[in-house]
Amino acid sequence: MKRLLILSLFTLWLFAAGKFLSPLPLPKTVFIDLDIYPCNDACIKGYLDRNEIFSFLAKAKHLQNPELKKIYTQYASRFHVPSSVYKTSFAIEIVALKNLAAYTNKIAKALCAYALEKGYNFSIENRLVESQEELINSVNEAN
Repeated sequence: MKRLLILSLFTLWLFAAGKFLSPLPLPKTVFIDLDIYPCNDACIKGYLDRNEIFSFLAKAKHLQNPELKKIYTQYASRFHVPSSVYKTSFAIEIVALKNLAAYTNKIAKALCAYALEKGYNFSIENRLVESQEELINSVNEAN
């Protein structure tokens, strides 16, 4: 009897997977600046030198130093902070033969989903060509 109960519970656990996405939004990480005084790049560098990473991330809204901007993006990616201060932007043009349109659409959708999830500014363009000569010419024009 115990074996039958354990087997049935195991079977229920195996098939009890969620099939629908939750309507609740995912939580976001935000570092709140509790200090009332403004801080320049030297002050922010001091936070970094003292290993006060959370204070550094909270104060790093108006950085001018490119080295500090790079450090900020590294820490922001580690803590999954949406980097609204320094957005990455890119443009992609996908050129393919017409008979491969279904595959290029899937690639474009995957790139779009990734860029939306990361919060990037982006533009994606699909261009379908008739022949391989047109494909080679368009690739040569891009280079």
